[in-house]
Amino acid sequence: MLLKVAVDNPDVLKTPEPAVTLDEFSPSSINFTLYSFIGDINKTGSIRTQLSMAILDAFAEAGIEIPFGQTDVVVRKMDWLRDVIAEYTSSPVDQRRGNGSPRIVPS
Repeated sequence: MLLKVAVDNPDVLKTPEPAVTLDEFSPSSINFTLYSFIGDINKTGSIRTQLSMAILDAFAEAGIEIPFGQTDVVVRKMDWLRDVIAEYTSSPVDQRRGNGSPRIVPS
């Protein structure tokens, strides 16, 4: 699929031919590198973008989804958190501390 994307791009040279390497099996992805050669180095950025977008389109058409990392946050000791929030919200606005700063008590 990656080679087809490169071959189908008119700015990618036929010689030397594009190539793909399988670089790594990681926990949430399989990493490949697409090597292609172009005739005009000034077009590097635009051709890279064209190839990237064409790869995304080809993957979508083939039903291949790109995984996105997920982070789960677990809050333990919810009673402690409720107490802190209750204390904060029950204080007069001018006596509240923020971002861990010490409480300022007016004199």
